[in-house]
Amino acid sequence: MKRKNVKKIMKGWLLISHWCMALLFLIGIAEAQTVKKIVLYNFTDGNDGGKPLAGVTLGRNGVLYGTTSDGGDTGCQFGGDSCGTVYQLSPPTQPGAPWSETTVYTFGQGQDDGSIPKAGVVPDRNGNLYGTTTVPNVIYQLVPQPGGQWAYNSVYGPSISLLPDPIVDSAGNLYDSDPAANGDGAVIKMSPNGGGTYTTTVLYNFPGGIGGAQPGALIGDQDGRLYGTTMGGGLNKCHGVGCGTAFMLLSRNENEKQWVHLQLYSFEGGLRGAYPNFGLTRDARGNLYGIAVSSQMCGNSACDLVYQLSPSQKAGAPWVETVLHVFQGGKDGAFLQGGLAIDGHGALYGTTLFGGNGPCVNNGALVGCGTVFRLTPPVRSGGSWTESVLAFQGGSDGQFPTGSLTVDTKNHVLYGTTSFGGRFNQGTVFAITQ
Repeated sequence: MKRKNVKKIMKGWLLISHWCMALLFLIGIAEAQTVKKIVLYNFTDGNDGGKPLAGVTLGRNGVLYGTTSDGGDTGCQFGGDSCGTVYQLSPPTQPGAPWSETTVYTFGQGQDDGSIPKAGVVPDRNGNLYGTTTVPNVIYQLVPQPGGQWAYNSVYGPSISLLPDPIVDSAGNLYDSDPAANGDGAVIKMSPNGGGTYTTTVLYNFPGGIGGAQPGALIGDQDGRLYGTTMGGGLNKCHGVGCGTAFMLLSRNENEKQWVHLQLYSFEGGLRGAYPNFGLTRDARGNLYGIAVSSQMCGNSACDLVYQLSPSQKAGAPWVETVLHVFQGGKDGAFLQGGLAIDGHGALYGTTLFGGNGPCVNNGALVGCGTVFRLTPPVRSGGSWTESVLAFQGGSDGQFPTGSLTVDTKNHVLYGTTSFGGRFNQGTVFAITQ
């Protein structure tokens, strides 16, 4: 596919503590004095990049890492346009001073180099960064070098499908899903050999049909189990195809030679949700949270919902789904982006591409500039979750957030990005503080 066509597709997609303190964080959002949203950085679409499609990752000493889908090298091999960047934002030494941006890597440097990263980056304990690109679809590693340079290694790919963010364990092994591998998708492990090379092992091939198909992003737990969702397959049909599943993979032996797939839940469609299109989030009790498509309409498209999956009290029975919130569009927000973040009190945070009370227009219609939302758990078991919304206003405030949020629980800060808006209309990195 030509680079200019890819750019059109991507731009078309873009348009489409204390308990009291935690309660105040994004609750009563109409009381503007309770929260403060600050733009930490305005992208210029130059060497620093532009139009970030992913959120940021919190590293050591409060440093933020992320990617941009545009900007960087103007001599990109895919048609002469810019290919995107990996960037670092460092907090100021003096309160109130600007954050410092450093371009860690500019894509388009070689024939095996990808471009247009849609996902963010994940660090390991040695300071290496891992992420994915979309043209072609590869998993890469960036290794810090003396003098501030970073070396690029290709870890996996190219694939015919978009690859989710990988996860990394303490030994440096990577885990990810390839949604199209072997037809219906696979979960893979990439083990480092030294010298920048990796050995890829297929942990599980999805069979399609009731067994699930097209796996998405993974999360892991302290016992080495993997959790994820599939966009298709399962026991129930939605528009003639499967509504999707949630699954767990666990190893049966210490050498991880045999992995077992357990289908936790088969989505039912309608207002119960279908096609779970982002990764899961796990709380301290083992409950899983995610985003699915509902039958509620937001304009000409279906809205999304947030769900909870809890283990059944009956051994071997499917997990129990609870729908926490169905979005309605308008000020409530529409078209959820990225996954969900969770804080130490069990509150969930996310972003919507459109909605809110901002003045942004898409295809001649007032759609809002997007929102950050919080879902606060009930005080008593069985009660309703409470939604609070902070709307973007476009212009210098930023618009159209497309990535996941990052929660700094120690400092009570939310970090995120907008894909447009800011001083140069090339996107921003923002913080929401109490």
